[in-house]
Amino acid sequence: MLDKVSRETSVYVEILLKWNKRINLISNRDVDSIFNRHVLDSAQLLPYINDKKSHIADLGSGAGFPGVVLNILGCENVSLIEQDERKCVFLREVKRQLNLSYEVINADIQSIDSKFDICVSRGLGSLITLLRYSQSLLVEDGYCLFLKGKKVDEELEQACLKFIFNYKKHSSISDENGIVLEVRNIKTIANEKHHN
Repeated sequence: MLDKVSRETSVYVEILLKWNKRINLISNRDVDSIFNRHVLDSAQLLPYINDKKSHIADLGSGAGFPGVVLNILGCENVSLIEQDERKCVFLREVKRQLNLSYEVINADIQSIDSKFDICVSRGLGSLITLLRYSQSLLVEDGYCLFLKGKKVDEELEQACLKFIFNYKKHSSISDENGIVLEVRNIKTIANEKHHN
């Protein structure tokens, strides 16, 4: 399994670096540290996903982090939601070359009416934005796993003004300032409903 994962992950990274010369998938300063900065960062979500058959939505998938990595690691039902058509072409090419099972959805997140068990995201936007998106996408007992950086406490403080939710912070294994933020039971605060 580990051999398969490392082989598939290496091919994925190869394709990504080739495409990165044409379309901006990752920052040039991250190219040398791609395994730690992107792959390991994405893979660390796996222990928080108990059922590998869970329906997972990767919000604003971009280059496929964390969704493609989770699919390589055995999460069977991953949907990559990405608005940029060129990035979707890249994600479909990775899927074809590696024979992966994820679905690519080229759409605005707010136009999606499917329901998911888990929403994941990395670098898409503020916590408020992510909670807004996730609230309408999650099944009743669904939850979120967001990869966040050193401003997480500030983002939590702001989000608590607009939403009521339960959360746990798990230390990142790829970034000393990073956090895996697990969020459940998202409810909009009553007087905020008119501002959505």
